[in-house]
Amino acid sequence: MKLLASFLLTLVLISSGIILAYNQFTAVWPSHFYHILFFLFISTAGLFYYLQRTKEKRPEFFVQFYLLTMAIKLIAYAGFMIFVISRNRDGATANVVFFMIGYLLFTVAEVAFLYRRVNQ
Repeated sequence: MKLLASFLLTLVLISSGIILAYNQFTAVWPSHFYHILFFLFISTAGLFYYLQRTKEKRPEFFVQFYLLTMAIKLIAYAGFMIFVISRNRDGATANVVFFMIGYLLFTVAEVAFLYRRVNQ
């Protein structure tokens, strides 16, 4: 449980850093800024929880479950971005760029924590 708490704290710090960076360096925020940030936060935290639980209870299935979550994320994230783009075509580029930046940061955190967990 300690690993999950530190992972959630890391996600909160990443989210706060993203908000502060956008506040300092950009005049116009993507139209779905908070929706995208919330979606990435919840999906990353939820999948990390299930991956960690799988590693504890069924370690022999961890790799298969990890690959399955990657496929699920790809489909879910594509669907989410299609929805975001369809809601605001004019701001699509800003929303997609922000999504990719957030996705990269959250994925790096997830992989780093999973790597530590797997190699314990």
